[in-house]
Amino acid sequence: MSLNEKLLTVAAILPALILCIYVYKKDRVEKEPAGLLITLLISGMAIVYPAAEIETFAIGILERIFAGFNMNSPIVNRAFIAAEMFLIVAVTEEGLKYICLNFFTKNNKEFNCIFDGLIYAVFVSLGFALLENVMYVLSYGWTNALLRGIMSVPGHMFFAVMMGYYYSLGKIADKAQELESYYQIKGLIDSTQPGFNSKSLRIKSFVIPVVLHGTYNYCCSVGTKVATAFLVMLLFFMYSHCFRKIRLLSKNDGNNISYARALLLKKYPDLKEEE
Repeated sequence: MSLNEKLLTVAAILPALILCIYVYKKDRVEKEPAGLLITLLISGMAIVYPAAEIETFAIGILERIFAGFNMNSPIVNRAFIAAEMFLIVAVTEEGLKYICLNFFTKNNKEFNCIFDGLIYAVFVSLGFALLENVMYVLSYGWTNALLRGIMSVPGHMFFAVMMGYYYSLGKIADKAQELESYYQIKGLIDSTQPGFNSKSLRIKSFVIPVVLHGTYNYCCSVGTKVATAFLVMLLFFMYSHCFRKIRLLSKNDGNNISYARALLLKKYPDLKEEE
């Protein structure tokens, strides 16, 4: 490997590592085990190749579907790009990230605070971004390294922040459901009311990153003035919203059980007296 390739590799790795360190430092209540975080980072790297294979196969099918259409038509061309970026690339990459996140953390005893879901999702996503970035930067050079360092790598983190936020809320809803069932059995609360359910939150933890990811990729691929302007606004939103979300969750970090109890007392304000 030449000196230029070594420097490019370092430049490709640094953005993901810097963001990992930033999010790790924001985990102020209870630091997550290094072994778990490294596992999540590596799992994100491990899905880069399967994602590429799935996307290549699915895009081949999409091309056959569109074979009978005039691809020179702007409408048809943009419909193809939208299908590729939303239904194939975004769904595949965010789906594999979610599978890794769920597999390694769903029943992990360390997943006990609201910030945990966010940091877990970020480490998976930045593992993916790290290896993907190395591959792109080594192929396309320094300009690509700069652009991806300020756009693509942070983009993966932003998608992960939204995934992790709703993933954590889902965990809290599960805990609230457990407490609710316990108090129902004891006869302390009305068992006829609909119970807590994490399903909608878990759906959001997948769908919202897919929509953001697909929109980002679509705007990059279309390249029109309108798409470019929308991309700039999207990047501004992601930078401001997601860093604010990280700071807010860090500031309000606390045990999932405490948050679950708060949800329960909000729903059943008389429960405290009856306990």
